Amino acid sequence: MDHLELKPWGNDGPTPSPPGYTCARLSSERTDLKNLWGYTTFATNDLIVKQPELTKWCRKPEGCAVDTNPPNGCMVPTCRCPNSDQVWEGYTEIDLKVPANSSPDCAYHRDWNGKVTLRCNLRDETGFGRTTPYMNGGSGSGLKFVNSISGESIQIAFVRHWSWNTRQKLVYFAVYYDDDGKDGPNTQAAINEVNSIFDNRGNPNPLPVEFRLNTEVADVAPPNYDPDSTPAFTYV
Repeated sequence: MDHLELKPWGNDGPTPSPPGYTCARLSSERTDLKNLWGYTTFATNDLIVKQPELTKWCRKPEGCAVDTNPPNGCMVPTCRCPNSDQVWEGYTEIDLKVPANSSPDCAYHRDWNGKVTLRCNLRDETGFGRTTPYMNGGSGSGLKFVNSISGESIQIAFVRHWSWNTRQKLVYFAVYYDDDGKDGPNTQAAINEVNSIFDNRGNPNPLPVEFRLNTEVADVAPPNYDPDSTPAFTYV
């Protein structure tokens, strides 16, 4: 399906990159409107032009100071150029993994917009500093954590911290359970579900946890797709 990729207007420009790397300008991926004959774009949940690219937070080459509360600027939101598999030299991405022979050992963290926020051992490495992406799973296609072996998953409402300090392996995130306090039945149900989905006890290897969007890209128009009934607007 031919399509014109749409980007937030005003966000064009070079992608941040460290010394020695030059990422392509985002604006180079799109033809200026003045040079187009015109195009029509449709708005429907069934026809997805392009999903946002998920990125991982990374530790800078100099590492993070060993501290219980290190707001030391040692982390960056990404360490790859867009649509690239190459990690910048010296940078280390945060990978989600349940340690070998372990449970995520989730515990209640706090309320977030009425939803239960948990803290779970979903990394098998320490040494990462504080991150505060505040990534909202309800504002786009939705987010989920997936057990890479079983395929089971849980929808994520919000990621509060991929890491908090260099001494721990915790990830902080909200799930779609109504918050009823530390000892409430909803909170316990949320803890039990995440612990069950990502239970890695008895496995001598770490369990990779995949971070995905809830929706899948549509390569072709769905069978019931009717442009005459779909909201649309046209640039000329």
